[in-house]
Amino acid sequence: MTATLLTAMTGAGLAFLGVIVLGRGLIPALARLLGSPLRRASVPGDLAVANSRRNPGRAAATANALLIGVALIGTLTVGAACSQATIDRELGNQFPQDAVIDASGDVSDSVLTQVRDTQDVTGAERVTTVQAQADAQGAPKDVTVVGVSQAAAQVSRAPQRYEGAADDKFLTSSTDFTDGQRVTVSHDGRSVELTADVDSSYPGSLIVTPATMARLAPDATTVVWVRYADKADAQRVTSQIGRIDALKNASINSGAAQRAQYQQLIDIVLLVAMALLAMAVLIAVVGVGNTLSLSVLERAQELGLLRALGMTRSQVRSMVGWESVTLAAVATVVGLVLGVVFGTVGAKSLLASPSISMVVSLPWLRLGLIAVVALLAGWLASLAPASRAVRVAPSAALAAE
Repeated sequence: MTATLLTAMTGAGLAFLGVIVLGRGLIPALARLLGSPLRRASVPGDLAVANSRRNPGRAAATANALLIGVALIGTLTVGAACSQATIDRELGNQFPQDAVIDASGDVSDSVLTQVRDTQDVTGAERVTTVQAQADAQGAPKDVTVVGVSQAAAQVSRAPQRYEGAADDKFLTSSTDFTDGQRVTVSHDGRSVELTADVDSSYPGSLIVTPATMARLAPDATTVVWVRYADKADAQRVTSQIGRIDALKNASINSGAAQRAQYQQLIDIVLLVAMALLAMAVLIAVVGVGNTLSLSVLERAQELGLLRALGMTRSQVRSMVGWESVTLAAVATVVGLVLGVVFGTVGAKSLLASPSISMVVSLPWLRLGLIAVVALLAGWLASLAPASRAVRVAPSAALAAE
């Protein structure tokens, strides 16, 4: 994994360097494309787009200050979203039940109803389980047999793991058996002969239908699988279930709580990193403002001439503001594209494993928020330069002439 991560980091660094080097040609071209609506909307907009393309080096320097911050935040956001979605799926496979209640005895209908009526519980079903012996070609093995109904499968976060169960076979991912093998499963003097359906997506135990379990072990232990509402507080719901009188001494194993702990760790890391990168955006805003201020100083004579020709203070302020926003839009688009690519590749490198397939999940709402903040930052960076621009007197340009 280390080699893969280093390769991805090196490739991302070279790609980013390439974008910076090509910025002198890329950024003015994108400014013309993204600024097309402005050019048709007003004279200040047309001049703003023209100014953003006039000096390619200055335009690239102005946009790069914000582009770096947007790309870093986009990379982190997309990488975290992909990693989170992948981890959620893997934890869902590892802990497919939000809670498993073992009351060390039968669970009555009234108790099951109380569990279902608990706030933020969306489903609860009985499941039977027993320790048995599986004899395949004279080699007995201790196995756990679980009787899962279709209703119980739907309570699970991974119902596909229990699809295909039939009265004449069992499902398992155990490599102790081969697909299609005839296996005799015995318990307490009873036995059933079943066909093995082996697939890596199935659980490690032997999954059978309730009818098969009734033939094998009528006295099998009963547990309850529980499904929580999405985004419910797992600790709170588990605590509420534990307060049911008949379940006060029961063992409640909450997979949802374990998943929530991992989620909390990801959220903390993301929050700290976002706070640090927010500083990079603030620095970028200062850089954009400084570059625009230098641009205004260089164009003092031009600004004075525009005023002399009848351009109002408001139009001058709009021109400088739209120039900044145009370059900010270019930086935002390029930065987000790089962020999506780098974040996806980075998450893939971190989660590189033959047994894990990454889930690509783009957080569109967060990316949209980044875009809005970046454009707002571009506009804020223009306020000081625009204020300086409107103070340029028409007489300055005429005197210079």
